[in-house]
Amino acid sequence: MKVSVVMTTYNGENYVYEQLRSIYQQTRKPDEVLICDDCSTDKTTLIIQDFIQNKKLDNWRLTVNSENKGWQKNFVDTLREADGEYVFFSDQDDIWYNDKIEAMLNVMQKHPEILCLSGKMTTIDGNGDVFLGRNIFSNQNNTNHLDKCEFSLNFNTAILQGCTMCIARKLADMIALIGINDFAHDVQACRLGILMDGTYIFDRPVIYYRLHDNNTSGVVADINFGSSNLQNRMDSINGSIIWLERLSEVSKSQNLLDTEKIAAVQNTISFQKLRAQFLSDKNIIALIKLLKYRKYYTGFSMYVGDFSYAFHINKITGKILWYMKKLIKI
Repeated sequence: MKVSVVMTTYNGENYVYEQLRSIYQQTRKPDEVLICDDCSTDKTTLIIQDFIQNKKLDNWRLTVNSENKGWQKNFVDTLREADGEYVFFSDQDDIWYNDKIEAMLNVMQKHPEILCLSGKMTTIDGNGDVFLGRNIFSNQNNTNHLDKCEFSLNFNTAILQGCTMCIARKLADMIALIGINDFAHDVQACRLGILMDGTYIFDRPVIYYRLHDNNTSGVVADINFGSSNLQNRMDSINGSIIWLERLSEVSKSQNLLDTEKIAAVQNTISFQKLRAQFLSDKNIIALIKLLKYRKYYTGFSMYVGDFSYAFHINKITGKILWYMKKLIKI
């Protein structure tokens, strides 16, 4: 049962050694580790090369891009090179629990219906000290329980952390077949897995997830609603449309999804195009029409978010929602 680890790096000299060591010390060793550096300007590649040479790791391979691709394309391209029956994604600055591969692989083998398995995380700071994260996937009950991410009309809003994922060969092949490079690998895996009834959450911490100055994740942000900008929101929507349209094409040729799922994909494309139109034109009629697609939103706050970003009041709205949550807790 071949296991691949796919890791991408960029200017990660401060933490990459700890991550390499945690992968090396796994109780179940990976059969191949594919590392692709995206033109680092620090000592990242030197650290990786020294680690591979010193440990005599013939099944570890470092590739350095000739030009900067960006993290999304770099991950998808590197995934195409992996040929394991199970593939793990790795960021450059986390630390894996020593039994991450063994524990997740055992679950995948016992449950062949799982295509995408995401574990929980323990959050650490730049010094490696543990603190309480605010993300729902932070270390919680540690029950080893499996929860299926059931299909719903808002499947296209689902997000899981790639650094906690293991995906099956079938899913990796489908991502490669869809062939959209500029769309996050973990978002593709999570949402495609849901559409194929194979995305599950494993209630067990599998990594120490590092939050530091150069990490832009919102895992522990007190105020994360409204912290982006209009262009980023529109870029995300347009990227989603491109991926969904390509998914629709592949689904028809491969007979991948049933009638209900295909209809959901088509309706989601229409929904996303209407969102893009509203954010671009600020047409209130389009905003009203979006109420028809309320089930395609994560919740009402996402609908409010579209309005807030369109009229550049997202930061104010974010603070109001934050204070409201505080009051409700009190």
